[in-house]
Amino acid sequence: MRTTIKDIAQETGLSITTVSLILNGKGKKFPPDTKDLVLVAAKKLNYRPNQLAVGLLKKHTQTLGLIIPDISNVFFSEFAKGVEDRGREEQYSIILCNSDDRFHQEQQSINILADRGVDGIIIILSSESFGSKNEECLVALRATGKPVILADCFNEVVDFSTMEIDNRKGSALAVEHLVSLGHSRIACITGPQGLKSNKERMAGFTTTMRDHDIPLDDRLIFEGDFRYQSGYDGALKLLKDCPTAIYCHNDMMAFGALRALRDSGIRVPKDVSLVGFDDVFFSRYMEVPLTTVKQPIYKMGRQTASLLLEEIDNHEKAPQHVVFAPRLVVRRSEEHTSELQSRSAIS
Repeated sequence: MRTTIKDIAQETGLSITTVSLILNGKGKKFPPDTKDLVLVAAKKLNYRPNQLAVGLLKKHTQTLGLIIPDISNVFFSEFAKGVEDRGREEQYSIILCNSDDRFHQEQQSINILADRGVDGIIIILSSESFGSKNEECLVALRATGKPVILADCFNEVVDFSTMEIDNRKGSALAVEHLVSLGHSRIACITGPQGLKSNKERMAGFTTTMRDHDIPLDDRLIFEGDFRYQSGYDGALKLLKDCPTAIYCHNDMMAFGALRALRDSGIRVPKDVSLVGFDDVFFSRYMEVPLTTVKQPIYKMGRQTASLLLEEIDNHEKAPQHVVFAPRLVVRRSEEHTSELQSRSAIS
């Protein structure tokens, strides 16, 4: 059982009040021998203060709340690692909630974190949190009275700080690269299109295609959900219309697409080129190392935590909107169309 102040009082023969005052740094009136007696007993009995009780008393719990949509997605785990490491440097613990990309679970998570008395919240919104549900979510976050940072996926907000990548630019980089390799039949597996940040990736795709006078073909667009299975299903559907390249709005879907292509006897990049978005840890170690748009995921997590800590220290701080620049990491999952054509002619 957890050691209490009462246990230390019994060990030392002192009153509970005396022990409490000494352990809370308010025992100046007591002689050094008495203080030492209490501190030695506390160490012997492995006494640790109840941080929740201390936090409720001081209105400061040294905890941060983090809500993510999918704990199985490597992007979110890398982001969470950045948040946790930065928080630990300032002696903060993290309470992690997984919304499973569902609005109702997201709402429950906000309430749980508020009840736990966290000092601030970082949230990556679920794909269901748009329209009226987005406003419900923001109302719930405001009601906590705590500093909040919206990261990665969100809609337009003015009263909370935000942290994101330049999604439109990231998609443009991917499409420009494929076009430079001669591709024009470029298929796209998108993320769910409710949130502004996901729409921005799609906007980058469509705008860049139009800039190169490449017609948009609805048959080459598949709306996924950022999960492996939707990448797999999307690739199988898109193959019916013979794309020479597939651009996925995240790496997890690209991993699913790669498996679907392989199961269909399609070689990457020899038959179809493949590009992802995120550059999660495993992207470089796939059977075909994935060309992808890089987000500095761990750094984004750390900086989001730093921003939240600043707002905890100063609740009057004006909201900040931080946008990271993406870059394309070229590996081995795409080829020039002339290579595809020459192999096709030989076969």
